[in-house]
Order: sequence, then structure tokens, then C-alpha cells
Amino acid sequence: MYFDIINLLGGVLPPFSFLLFYCHEVTNTGFRWFFVKIITDIKNMLDQMGQGSFLVKSSCEERYTGAYSEILSAMYGISDRLRKTLAEIRLSSQQVNMGAEQVAAGAQTISQGATEQVASVEELTANVEEIVKQVNTTAANAQNATQLSQHTSQSLAESNEQMVSQFKI
Repeated sequence: MYFDIINLLGGVLPPFSFLLFYCHEVTNTGFRWFFVKIITDIKNMLDQMGQGSFLVKSSCEERYTGAYSEILSAMYGISDRLRKTLAEIRLSSQQVNMGAEQVAAGAQTISQGATEQVASVEELTANVEEIVKQVNTTAANAQNATQLSQHTSQSLAESNEQMVSQFKI
């Protein structure tokens, strides 16, 4: 029977094939269910790990005797290492998340500072524009004052000449 299974599989030995051979050999002695129970238990523990539960526990630890106890120890070791690795990954992802939040807060602070600087620059620009307008107005007033002063000076000179000419009579 064992060799028929191997021939059906094209000569490739399936995983746990030594158990198939052993189960076939001991079927007549009544130990077949002993090995089926262990294989089913291993499958169930692997299924639990496949679904994300790494706190697996055998439902028949007492059946793992001799070399099979090493298989159970290996399953528990794999489960424990995977659980620890996932805990480390979770911790690392939390640290990355905290770092990302700090970077985002820093970027927000920089953005707020830049916004405040833009507002300050806009206010300063408005003040400078107002000062330029006032300087231009003052310059225009000074030019008008200069023209009035020149006109007044000229009028005064003409008045003086008229007064001098009236007294010369």
C-alpha cells in the first residue's frame, strides 16, 4: 500500500511519508489511531498558527513520546519564536508610528511658522508701501513748497522793485 501511494505521486515522497509507512506497518497491531491523532494534532496546531494564534497547545501531549516529543518541542519552539518576532515587529511599528507623528508635528510647526512669517512679510510690505506713499506725498509737498517759495521769492523781488521805484520819484 505504501509503495502504491508513492507510485501514484510519481515517486515523490510526501511530507511525513515515513509516518504513512509506519502507520501501514502497525495497522494490524492497533497503533494506527495513535499516529493519526498526532498528525491531526500537528495539523491543528499549524492551522492555529496559520490563523495568527501562536499560543498553541497540543490536545494530546501525552501521546508525544520518544522521538515525537522532539516534534512537539519543535512546534512549541517555532510558535514561541514567531510570537516573539511578531511582538518585536509590533513594537518596531509603534516606534515608527511615534517617529512619524513627531515628524508630522515638526512639519506642522514649520508650516505654522512659515505661515506666520508670510503674514509678517505681508504686513511689513504693506507698511513699506505706506511709507513709500508718505515719502512720495512729502516729496510732492516739498516740490510744491519749493515752487511756492520760488514764486513768493519772485513776487517779493517784484514788490521790492515796485516799492523802490515808487520811492524814487
